[in-house]
Amino acid sequence: MEQPGRIFMIDNGGKTDGRYQSLLEEHGYEVFATNNAYQLIRYAEELHPQLYVVDKNAEDVDAWQVLNYLSSNRYLDEAPAVMLNAESTQEMVKGASHYVSAKENGQMLVDIAVKHDLFLIGDEAYREFVYGGEKLQSFGEFAERASDNIIVIDTVSKRFSACGARVGCLISKNREFMSHAMKYCQTRLSVATLDQVACTALYSVGPAYFDAVREEYKKRRDTLCRKLREIPGVVFDVPGGAFYVMAALPVDDADKFQQWLLEEFDDAGETVMFAPGASMYATPGKGKNEVRMAYVIESHKIERAMDILKKAIEVYNAK
Repeated sequence: MEQPGRIFMIDNGGKTDGRYQSLLEEHGYEVFATNNAYQLIRYAEELHPQLYVVDKNAEDVDAWQVLNYLSSNRYLDEAPAVMLNAESTQEMVKGASHYVSAKENGQMLVDIAVKHDLFLIGDEAYREFVYGGEKLQSFGEFAERASDNIIVIDTVSKRFSACGARVGCLISKNREFMSHAMKYCQTRLSVATLDQVACTALYSVGPAYFDAVREEYKKRRDTLCRKLREIPGVVFDVPGGAFYVMAALPVDDADKFQQWLLEEFDDAGETVMFAPGASMYATPGKGKNEVRMAYVIESHKIERAMDILKKAIEVYNAK
């Protein structure tokens, strides 16, 4: 008879009194329980369980972030995951929307916008930068059935890496909306003539331009993710598009850590900078140990920056 397997569990900060763990151990399972996401990742890397159990209500742990990390790094190819939940089904569906395909997700949002007479604004500055081979999509594809609801915005600075060109566009088939928008544009906005001429030339490039740029960003993304995996305790999702990675670092406070990096730390005269993640959340206290890193520099510089970051984390946590 096959023996019960090994289970890794993130429990609810002790509130379950170990009941889940005890029940599983009674049936012969080897259970590793923790309320620390970093410890779970270390378990996954070293011991390879047959099942992950994540408590949705665990304190100080973003359960969806843990599952996304396990999925992005292919741990779920080897073992399934189960999420325990004491919330309403509606809350679970909200979190699980990450796993809905982009097309289904877009269709769902359009249906909601039409039903409730809402504007649906698609910020498509990164539309060309997807790395999984998916078909490039735009909310403009839904404009025929939601012509009064769909608004698409775009920008030259990110699409063409022309950061100094403050030129964007606003697209909609809603004539009333566009009429009001044009009044604001004509009275409050003024794009430099030189920038407009240059942007006209940029939009004349063919698909080959984006193919090459996309491939380069993918190489940089893969370099950054590979180096982040070498740093113990770092949790992140492999991004499917754009050129940013959000990562949770094994530090108490990313803002304090950044200040320390700039004021007190260097490696051979070099240090690193990132954007602390807390300012990117509406919920107070959320993302306290998270950072956003942009892979917009050459791969060899990314490798060096991550080596510095790894050393810095070791020194910072040893204080």
